[in-house]
Amino acid sequence: MNKLNLSRKSKIITTLTVFSMLLVGGIVYINRNKLFVRGVTSIAPSAVLAFSPDTINTSPGSSFNVVVNLNTGGVGVVGTDLLIRFNKDVLLLEDILISGNSILRSVMPATSGGSFDRQLVLDCANTGSHNGLTSACSRGAGIIQVGLAAYDWSSNTTTGMYTGNFPAATLSFKALNFGQSSIRFIPTDGVTNTNFTTTTDSNVVAIPSGGDPLDILITPTSRVRVNVADLTLITPTPTPTPTSSPTPTVTPTPTAGNSVSLYPVADTFVTSSEPNKNRGKTTSLHVDGSPVEITYMKFDLASLAGKSINTAKLKVRVTNYSPANYNVKRVSDNSWKETVVDYNNQLVMGAIITTFAGADAGSWIEIDISSYVKDRKGSLMSIGFDGSGSNGLDFNSRESSDSNRPVLIVTFN
Repeated sequence: MNKLNLSRKSKIITTLTVFSMLLVGGIVYINRNKLFVRGVTSIAPSAVLAFSPDTINTSPGSSFNVVVNLNTGGVGVVGTDLLIRFNKDVLLLEDILISGNSILRSVMPATSGGSFDRQLVLDCANTGSHNGLTSACSRGAGIIQVGLAAYDWSSNTTTGMYTGNFPAATLSFKALNFGQSSIRFIPTDGVTNTNFTTTTDSNVVAIPSGGDPLDILITPTSRVRVNVADLTLITPTPTPTPTSSPTPTVTPTPTAGNSVSLYPVADTFVTSSEPNKNRGKTTSLHVDGSPVEITYMKFDLASLAGKSINTAKLKVRVTNYSPANYNVKRVSDNSWKETVVDYNNQLVMGAIITTFAGADAGSWIEIDISSYVKDRKGSLMSIGFDGSGSNGLDFNSRESSDSNRPVLIVTFN
């Protein structure tokens, strides 16, 4: 376990946190709402909190379940905090079942009698208020906040350590409206010190071999993607069998006046949560700061050779809302293929072209990239999207329907 003792506060913002706790005199430092920990930061990539399944197709009025799995990765744990974000305008949390086991047997928040305060969790998650009090819901609506501890309220004693893999909780949702949404773990903010402090984010509480308590970081897993639509709308379109034929050149679509609409000839995104996985044929592109998700697009601007460009505006259709700001950056390498790029061989991005804000799901964002299009007219042009927010932006890819795919509208003399 010596490898746990690494430097303090290393890349805390972009990870979920696994917390370690020393049991002092048989007492776990918790109350009925929160776990308490102290320690320094280190890396433990073996412990994982994950959702199952990771993609769900449903329709308005339908209900579905999402399981939260805890895999300790061989580390003995004495608790877990789950802080989970969902879109309350698209989903309703109908119920939450905390599984627990013979060791992780106490649930927070708890009533005065020590039983799980399920109604508090549901009220806060759906409305941001409990018994008429917004103060009872510190995180507001759209946030699920629960915890498990190796503790017995009735005897005021600890119950040992758990090592293994088990479903810690089952979340029951109802789809309210059309659209695409995500259910995500909220990563730690990394605020730790040598005093006892409350855990406020998704984490697992573990005990290393001896020494003071440690905060142990892990890599976040993929979010749950929920596609809410009529059943007739989510039937997948048959995918043509790949061949060795070269990708056909996309013919520019003429528009009224001196303008042209260009569609990407390639697009993909990469994610730090699955560094070896290629996403070149997905219908959705993602930009996020935690986990790190970067989107790339490539356009063929051959049809613009010799033209005097006035404006060039990229339009993307949002499928998952985020209020953060995002960057569009230059990418000098135009030789990449959307079926090859992954996080491990990600493209190098250059200077920022522009910055834009997120928008509501179902709306279109218009991004002015005129300066870069003027530089690249007559040739291939690649761009990248990144951001530092932790609630990410998703939008349709070129594999989506014609009416929803990204489009670059260029006006010229």
